[in-house]
Amino acid sequence: MRLSELKYIGQKELDECHFEVKSADMFREAQEFNAYMLEMRRRKWKFRKDLIYMGILNLILIPISLSKPDSQLSLFRHFCDKNATLTLSLLFTAAYVLLFFFFFVSKRDYSPVKCLLYSLFLIPASVINILAVVFNTILMFFMKRTDDEIRGEPGYPSFPQLHISCPVDLDALEPGEDMKHFEDSEKSDDLEHTGETAETDPYAKYRIKPEDDCGLLRDTDLSTDMNGTEDNSNG
Repeated sequence: MRLSELKYIGQKELDECHFEVKSADMFREAQEFNAYMLEMRRRKWKFRKDLIYMGILNLILIPISLSKPDSQLSLFRHFCDKNATLTLSLLFTAAYVLLFFFFFVSKRDYSPVKCLLYSLFLIPASVINILAVVFNTILMFFMKRTDDEIRGEPGYPSFPQLHISCPVDLDALEPGEDMKHFEDSEKSDDLEHTGETAETDPYAKYRIKPEDDCGLLRDTDLSTDMNGTEDNSNG
């Protein structure tokens, strides 16, 4: 999906994460867009899952390699004493961490080749870190592939969903009909209703005023009206 392919949603709506619909077509496009953003988040989760695996692996192997600087597994041990071995191991490990943050976090460069190169700084501290180098490169390869699939999508990298506001009941709109037509039809209906005459009460003239007797009908007026009706019929 590209923003250029969308008819109503643009970069402005994406930045504001808000979309006000005025027709059934706009509402349908917003729903499809949010569903697509949800799918992109699921793909992004695959990327994060591989990153979590990499982090767990490094948090296990690196402390183990630094815990015994005088071990035969350390390459520095063959050339330096214990203190120098520990210092150099810490420096090389710090260089790996800095390079990782520079390329991965700052530059968002997920190249597996570069990951392989800066992961090599871990090996002199302990040959056990060869496992970290291998798995870092493999996991970075999968992360790179996932990122290439979603990088060109709208909303990258967070893929926000749009908050949809509906000022009218869209169920009453036909496809292609906008809110203006709907509001005009409502106004015309209101004018028709206001133009209708109110029904008259035939007994209104016989009703006593509320302050006199709570608006009840007077028996005298009713009897008079009935007598007058009888006389007219007899005549």
